[in-house]
Amino acid sequence: MSCCRPTVTPPMQAATTAVMCRVCTHLRGTACGLSNMPTQYHRLTLTCPAGRFPDARGRVRWRGRLWSGVPMPLRLLALFKGLSRPEALPGCGCWRDVKAWFMRMDRLGRGGRFGT
Repeated sequence: MSCCRPTVTPPMQAATTAVMCRVCTHLRGTACGLSNMPTQYHRLTLTCPAGRFPDARGRVRWRGRLWSGVPMPLRLLALFKGLSRPEALPGCGCWRDVKAWFMRMDRLGRGGRFGT
């Protein structure tokens, strides 16, 4: 999967939900601190009480922002906890609004109307 593409397969979604559960601040052992249900239940039903699981396009809402896959700060946290390497997760972890702004600026630059 290339950077920020909306193609999401079930294995990609499973990897994202697993990491989002493991780095969640509400995690209490193997249970969710919000629902007192095992995290396995939430991962199988794709329901997160905190609303941090990916949507159908692989976007994750975290800290009030949309991210492509697991957000990069959480990818680094997963790396330090020994859970996963950032490049092994689907998506790029970028903040969607900032990436869209950079892409608009790049298109303007290529069109000769910006920075030329």
